[in-house]
Formats: sequence, structure tokens, C-alpha cells
Amino acid sequence: MGKVKYTIDSIFDKRPKVKDYAFLDEEVQEYIRLIIPKANPNLRIRRKVIEPRIKSFWSLKWIELIEIRHDYENEDLLSIFKNLYGVTEKQLLKLDIFNYFSCIKWITDQLEKIAESEKENLNYEASEEEKEAGSEEFEKYDYYVTLDGLTNGDSTKEEFYLNKSYEYIFRKLCLLNDKRMFNDKMQEIVSRKNKRN
Repeated sequence: MGKVKYTIDSIFDKRPKVKDYAFLDEEVQEYIRLIIPKANPNLRIRRKVIEPRIKSFWSLKWIELIEIRHDYENEDLLSIFKNLYGVTEKQLLKLDIFNYFSCIKWITDQLEKIAESEKENLNYEASEEEKEAGSEEFEKYDYYVTLDGLTNGDSTKEEFYLNKSYEYIFRKLCLLNDKRMFNDKMQEIVSRKNKRN
């Protein structure tokens, strides 16, 4: 018995599995990517429904969110699925391709919602003076700059913050950001008053 030949017309009759995706014609692959169903957090392996261990990425430990972001950027989706669902590579390869892509869409949506909230609430534009001084150099430290700021440089507190939910960390970062903006405005007001006197 030969392999099933998938076409755009027949793809819904006998759905391909993740393991089949690489062998599909480019046209069929493109079609699957274009018609990605709505986001769905649940995996369906045979008749078994596997829910992610969390309903929202906000409830992930900060270190877990860092790892998932890293895996996502490196396109290590297997690692993300293992982390969130506890599935093996063998189980993942047997997953219906549409279910797989709908779960990826859910993961992408979760990451994008957090990124949008960060951009909206934590957006910090370095001043020209800070840029001139080399503020971009800190980018190579990634999340560690934020961790160092939260702990005030006390490495004994790092584990505490890394294991807090990202919802907690985000709230803390929003507070620190608002305090920084308040202090910047206060300095500006004091500076203006001093110039008048």
C-alpha cells in the first residue's frame, strides 16, 4: 500500500499528519499555511484531548516565558510543545496538521498579546544622551538587565523573580516604569523652576 497523495481538493478527506507535512507539494503546504484555522490551545491526539498546562502565558513563571520566547525565536517548536503539553516527538508527529497549526496560532497569539502589552506599557525610548553614551550595549544582556534592575543587583534574589508568574513581573515592571517617568517629569519641572529663578 503506497503513501496517500494529498491535494488541495482531498486534504480535508484524509488529513495529513505533522510527519507528512515536509513531503507535501509546496502548493499544498502553502494552502495549509493560508487557511490556518482559528487559535486552539488543545491538542487532539487520536481521541485524547491534551490541554496546555496553563490557560494563559501570563501565568507562566518568568523563566518559562523567557525559555518559550527563546525557543520560538529559534523555531524550536518541539521544545515548546514538550514544555506546554508534555508530549513526545513521536506524539507530535502523529498530530493532525490543522490541529498542529491551530495550536501554533494559539502560542503565537499568546506571545503577541504579551509583546503588545509590553510595548504599550513598558515602552522606553532612550534619550539622545543615553544613546550617545552607548545604551544599546545593554541589549546583549537580554532579560538579565531587567532581572538585575528588579533585584537591585542582589543575585540572591534572582531565583525569586525568575520563578514568579510573568503577570507579577509585568505589574512590577509597570510600577517601576511609572516611577521612572514620574521622576523624569519631576526633574524636568524642578529644572524649569530653577532656570526661572
